[in-house]
Amino acid sequence: MKNKIFLVLRVLILLILFYYLLSKTHLKTLFAIIKNANLYFLSVAFLFYFIYLLFLNLRWHIILNKTGIRMSFLSTLKISLISYTFNTVLPSTIGGDTARFILLKYSKSKVLSTIIIDRFSGFFGIFLMTFLISTYIALKENPYFLTLSITGIIFMIIGFFIIFYPPIFQFLTRRFEAIKFFNLGVKMNKLYNELHEYRNRIPLILTAVLITFFIHLSSSFVWYFSTRSLGVEDSLWRFIIFIPVINLIAMIPITPGGFGLREASFYKFFSSYKDMAVGGSLLYIFFTLIYASIGGFLFIFNKQRRKEDVESKRKS
Repeated sequence: MKNKIFLVLRVLILLILFYYLLSKTHLKTLFAIIKNANLYFLSVAFLFYFIYLLFLNLRWHIILNKTGIRMSFLSTLKISLISYTFNTVLPSTIGGDTARFILLKYSKSKVLSTIIIDRFSGFFGIFLMTFLISTYIALKENPYFLTLSITGIIFMIIGFFIIFYPPIFQFLTRRFEAIKFFNLGVKMNKLYNELHEYRNRIPLILTAVLITFFIHLSSSFVWYFSTRSLGVEDSLWRFIIFIPVINLIAMIPITPGGFGLREASFYKFFSSYKDMAVGGSLLYIFFTLIYASIGGFLFIFNKQRRKEDVESKRKS
């Protein structure tokens, strides 16, 4: 009976989420675009979207396994797809990260540390990539994005020192110990200690940053082939240059799944193809709906993993 109640609740949650997402989509326009699109380029774009999700999962999967949480690639992919469903309807990456935190039945401080490092390496990678790209933009057009990326890199370096620099670590752990409210200080120290352990795993972080480059490269291919399916021909390099910047803007936690921010940014950088911005964004939403539906299906029928099914091995 309890399992049936939880199943009904999952279905209701999923239906509410998808109703919200569909209410924000112009379905008639979307179907018209798909009907007139080049199916070959549309299929290639759809494939690269899947590759994009695989790289996202690969980054977290490697961090999990190197941290001592032994899981198969398919197991982490299942959780990633479920989290992606929630990621599409909540601001920025909040929904997806919360889902990953809840679904992975293991030490919560360790799980949260993997998610934070996953995000940290992702942000560092995209800021670094944006820095290289915005240097080009600054020389050609506008120095604003160069300033933005440099600011981001500075914040990432500050975060790096806060997490890994021993004197700062010792200072903060003493401060956390003084917090007695609901034993919060102990929990914060436990999480902080898990994060501090990554100081011995710098090659892991660099690997995660490298994977981030491939994540945004595959995302660029999604947009490139989506617009090619609409009959628009433009330089692939323009997409490789601007899509990471657009993805960075879409991460600002203002709108669900970055919708609106992503489209407005695309419209700005590709203003010479105004219709393409609308059509390309609708196709992107179409791909998102399909993969979010897969994650939703997995969410409904997801069986909670038992803690003992996850093997642990702490690396020194």
